[in-house]
Amino acid sequence: MPHLVALILLVAGPTANRTTTAQPQQGMEVPLLTPPPPKAAPEPPPVIVEVPLSKGFYPSAYQGQIVSVTATSIAIKPCGDIRFIQVGKRPNGIVHKATYVQDNTREPIEFALSQELRKGIESSRASIDTAHKVADLRVGDIVYLYNDRATGVDTCTAIGIRRRPGGKVPPSQDDLNKTYHYPSRWDDKCNAEQFIEEVGMPAVNNLGLWFLR
Repeated sequence: MPHLVALILLVAGPTANRTTTAQPQQGMEVPLLTPPPPKAAPEPPPVIVEVPLSKGFYPSAYQGQIVSVTATSIAIKPCGDIRFIQVGKRPNGIVHKATYVQDNTREPIEFALSQELRKGIESSRASIDTAHKVADLRVGDIVYLYNDRATGVDTCTAIGIRRRPGGKVPPSQDDLNKTYHYPSRWDDKCNAEQFIEEVGMPAVNNLGLWFLR
């Protein structure tokens, strides 16, 4: 019997230092640890090329001071910073950019009034800042207007008063109808800004000169 035990130990060998590797069971998937895919390189900034305005371009809006207004037309002397930007991406990835800047050195521009404005009704193109009627306008007002040249003639289709130097901007149709979506009425906003420009800023400047004395 002692010989039999020794034989078993010799065949089996010592178990203390034996290393076993677990084998996956049949039908069991073994997860593979793969490195994350490399991050894509950031795209280079587009190449922007300044180009002339497209053929047939005309400004869809103007800002200026009224020099004359009748039942059928209005003329304004351009003023203010009005610009339009055309952007288009070409098949080769280059971006074409054309910029229009209103020329404030030119002579007054005359516009025909649309049929809606002639009839004294609110323009269908009006927004909160272009909802005044022709009857609201006065010579000297600073206005912003929409322009349409579909008939070949510059036509004012909607107009809004932004400043009335020495006076007050009257309520627009949106103000009267309470259809505005701004925190305040358009006329209140313009009159507050005009008060700062005409009264507030000069007072601050005079106060600063007083302190410097």
